[in-house]
Amino acid sequence: MSCLDDIRTPAFLVNLSVFKANAQRMIDKANSNNINLRPHIKTHKTLQGAKYQLGLSFDKIVCSTLGEARFFANGGFKDILYAVPISPDKLPEIIDLSQKVKIHMFIDNWHAYESVANFANTHNSHFSVFIKFDCGYGRAGVNINSEDSIKLAEALATNPNITLEGIYCHAGHAYSSTSLEDVNSYALDELKAAKHFKDQLEKRGIHPKVVSVGSTPTCSASIDRESFTEIHPGNYVFYDVQQVACGSASWEDCAGTVLTRVISLYQDRGSFLIDAGALALSKDTCPKFP
Repeated sequence: MSCLDDIRTPAFLVNLSVFKANAQRMIDKANSNNINLRPHIKTHKTLQGAKYQLGLSFDKIVCSTLGEARFFANGGFKDILYAVPISPDKLPEIIDLSQKVKIHMFIDNWHAYESVANFANTHNSHFSVFIKFDCGYGRAGVNINSEDSIKLAEALATNPNITLEGIYCHAGHAYSSTSLEDVNSYALDELKAAKHFKDQLEKRGIHPKVVSVGSTPTCSASIDRESFTEIHPGNYVFYDVQQVACGSASWEDCAGTVLTRVISLYQDRGSFLIDAGALALSKDTCPKFP
């Protein structure tokens, strides 16, 4: 393509220099705090994008579908977390993927545990598991203040067919922030929840190797190394209007734009029509703009 006029619209454009700079900044932040970076890849779903997120390595990533997991496994990535609470129908594919890569999954309820334990026993197989815990988002994860959650962790930690790799939370509610002060508050709550759950487990002799936290907004806040070992942001390589509105990024940090054309002009009513509808843009809204 020689110029924008040659591109068929609507089209998603990426400023690669900004994308790389955003990726490197998060790598540097993780390295300077001596923590691991396991980036989420669902925003772009590309091998090259994931390599930039990891400094051109094939290390740890997070995905949201088993299709993504297989695509990235075939692309050479070695350590993949399927970040959705597991259902029994997906266990055969998890085992199949485990022949090629190190793959982990979420468990946050007893039904899932029993399904995994029975499958592993029946098929002489082994699973690597993270416990998803709720840090205030209220969408998924165990209650960190419940004795039942500790008992679930004990069952996972003592099952010979299961490796309890770590614990994981996602502060998705931080996307409702309207200022960097809000972001910092959500980040503090997230870290407190992670430390509380980790401490409760350690009191019972359970020592999770990985404590994974973070969303793009909360990873923009200051980092308290004491509470966790890993961060897993995803949107940060692109950023967007929502991230600018909540103070996580500036306009100069936004690497993605949608190119569209004005296809009709209605002078009598002072409006025009573009060839990019809601699916080409976004149905998500941000709490404040500008």
